[in-house]
Amino acid sequence: MTGSSATFAAVLMATLGTSQGAFCENRSSSVVKITEVASQGIFDVCGGRATVPGDQYVELHNNGISEQSLNGYVLYDDKGPTGPEAYAFPDGEVIGAKSYKVVCRTTEFQFGIGDTDTIGLQAGGMELSTSGVLPGFGDLTHTYQHNSGAGKFLYAAPTPGAQNKFQSDEVVINEVASESVNNVCKGKDFVELANVGSNVADVSGWLIHDDRGHGKNGTEEYIFAADTKMAPQSFMLLCNNKETFRFGIAGRDTITLVDANKQVVSTPGPLQGSGQSTNTSTYQRKSDGTYAYSFPSPDAANTFFSEIEKPVVINELSTTGTYKTCGGSQDSGGNQYIELLNTGDEEVDLTGYRMFDDKGPLSSTVHTFDNVTMAAGEYLLICGSGKKGNFQFGIGGRDTITLTEPNDDIVSTTGVLQNQFTTDLSYQRRNDGTYSFAIPSPGNENVIISDYADYIFINEISDTGTYNVCGGDDKTPGADFIEFGNKAKTAIDVSGFIIIDDDTDLSHKNAGVIPSGTIIKPDGFLIFCADVDFNFGIAGRDEVTILDNHGTLLSSSKLQGQGTPDLSFSRTGDGEFIYATPTPGGENMPDAKSGKTGSSASSTLSVRSALSTLFVAISISKFLF
Repeated sequence: MTGSSATFAAVLMATLGTSQGAFCENRSSSVVKITEVASQGIFDVCGGRATVPGDQYVELHNNGISEQSLNGYVLYDDKGPTGPEAYAFPDGEVIGAKSYKVVCRTTEFQFGIGDTDTIGLQAGGMELSTSGVLPGFGDLTHTYQHNSGAGKFLYAAPTPGAQNKFQSDEVVINEVASESVNNVCKGKDFVELANVGSNVADVSGWLIHDDRGHGKNGTEEYIFAADTKMAPQSFMLLCNNKETFRFGIAGRDTITLVDANKQVVSTPGPLQGSGQSTNTSTYQRKSDGTYAYSFPSPDAANTFFSEIEKPVVINELSTTGTYKTCGGSQDSGGNQYIELLNTGDEEVDLTGYRMFDDKGPLSSTVHTFDNVTMAAGEYLLICGSGKKGNFQFGIGGRDTITLTEPNDDIVSTTGVLQNQFTTDLSYQRRNDGTYSFAIPSPGNENVIISDYADYIFINEISDTGTYNVCGGDDKTPGADFIEFGNKAKTAIDVSGFIIIDDDTDLSHKNAGVIPSGTIIKPDGFLIFCADVDFNFGIAGRDEVTILDNHGTLLSSSKLQGQGTPDLSFSRTGDGEFIYATPTPGGENMPDAKSGKTGSSASSTLSVRSALSTLFVAISISKFLF
């Protein structure tokens, strides 16, 4: 070691007041840390009195078992430790073992603490502790404090010179509706809170806001009135109106609940975009704290039907009846009906199973199964009428139909119906356990056209690759590709959509699942490359299919085996496909290089024409059950 180096090391160890081992001390091992920052003064501290707030302050805590010298320590704001107002502690300054030290502005440090400042502590050129960027919520009753349990700074009631305290209310955002739900909040957006704890929660002064934030940018936030409390295991429904919040919920909004200490209590994170939230689907909290779409359940516990792992499901129901079913004729609908499906591989004995509407399992109209079995894959149609063997309760309005085992465990439930029934539409189970309206299919597999069917479509397929795309250059074709198009005037999130060919089922590793955050711009196109976005090869007369994030048929096209690097299978304006010059990333310009068109189950199908895609839906649904 040179003389200058030895001198530097000796001086540094002396200023730190510790052994050479502490020379390598970092933030996590430092015994002196910043534990509280007051960006606004509070009463009775740093020159304040009972009615007059004092100056700003920073609190330090020595967590060590011995007194710590502060010689050489520097306290600073976002201008850094060499800034003009950085504060160097005077010689002889110490902080006792397990003690707190409140450092006041003006009498000690000179820099001001801004709403979004960063406060740091350094010794010997090494940062020992930092508050990070302040979120800007500090006021007379809230300081930014280190929560050792959470490992981060949070807002809480001031505790200068004492241990920080944080409340542990268990109020969460339980459900968010960005689309109207029939007969709830007069069709407006809503946010539901739930107190999942065992104590009364006082939410006075709490606020809820969208992704515009709190304060000057969040003028439509809602602040809870004084003495607002939630009983244990209770729900609170907030409707979008003048009395509660006024911000609209849409797209990938983030709804946030903030407590009276300006601490974020709960947020589901960004919603999952246009199309997933509908009048039959809201964003709901699971028991593990994650969120997923499921049937609306305002003022009630959330139920995720895809998590009910029972083989028998309520597959379809009709409140109006349909043609040629349960007494219906060619021209008129019959009685109401409920269809069950055994999705399992074994026979199920339904003896003792009960089925009922929203009047519950104790109602006199409960339907109890007696000596009924269902073979694997069997459909069971139960009509509604006064006849023996039929169910006696009526289905209507916002009923909920539930099937239970003899021990009262739920087997299947529809959730709240949406009252959109006609003889042309029944309520049918999707492959992910949610339900949608579709053409009645009693006794057959359901055919449900995706909610995205009017917007997202296959625009172009290359089974040989072409130049300057998917790894290709001017001379060498790249990988096979599939191009999506978006006809909507707004961006659409296609996260979770699935790409398959006719040799790939959904459990196979080759199925392409589009990653989170994938957006297609309005009137835009997006290319997905083989070996990157999907792992199956496209060749010959393959059929390529898109499923939405529910696993529902969206668009499908069958190639005709004529692809070359100069010819891709391109969608024309009328929804047919023709081999033409590749136009990846842009609108197709069919040039009649080949007059042979292909087949497509395109995204422009009407509800009636959806029947023509039954054979496609049947093959796909086998992968999903």
